[in-house]
Amino acid sequence: MNKKLTTRKRIRTAARNYSRNRAYKSSIKTTIKNSISLTKTMNNENSSIILISIAEAFSRIDKSVKRKIIHKNQAARKKALLSKLFNKQYREIHSNLS
Repeated sequence: MNKKLTTRKRIRTAARNYSRNRAYKSSIKTTIKNSISLTKTMNNENSSIILISIAEAFSRIDKSVKRKIIHKNQAARKKALLSKLFNKQYREIHSNLS
């Protein structure tokens, strides 16, 4: 092991950030999975609840980009996936009502 003080500090910092980032990534994945499962069970009554869930997922994704936990392109992909799924389900429901 290196004896330099800054090297030891970098190792400690990296370990701390690794565990913090993993926890945050896990919460993002959980929020996205919950939003997807809600969207798949979408009907006319619960669309506002789903929009709130998606807004929370977007917020977590944006905060993770701000904190440099995930890359901005990865965040864009995740947000596009949620938006695409919601819009598809929304169109199916409203086309059946007409």
